[in-house]
Amino acid sequence: MINILTKSPKSTETDIAKLFDGLGDPTRLKIVCLLLENGELCVSDIKEEIGISMPGTSQQLRVLENAGLLKRLPMGQKACYIPNHSNPQAKLLFSCIKTLKKG
Repeated sequence: MINILTKSPKSTETDIAKLFDGLGDPTRLKIVCLLLENGELCVSDIKEEIGISMPGTSQQLRVLENAGLLKRLPMGQKACYIPNHSNPQAKLLFSCIKTLKKG
């Protein structure tokens, strides 16, 4: 079945739960908000903004990437991340986050 809003195959409950699981931690939500505001940030920049260790930052980014919310951009020795706007479900969630943050 095709979802009319996204024109993509219908998401299963597991797909939806994976997206919400990715956002279900305040640190991960903060990372997503930072990336929505800045477009692209490297891991070290995210670490500084969030104030957690490099391994902790990498772990949170991995969860967000596996949930389909972020894309990793290898840059030589560094890695940067961007919001995954090519994922229609993530794009919809990003819109909701922006609306909720406006108040």
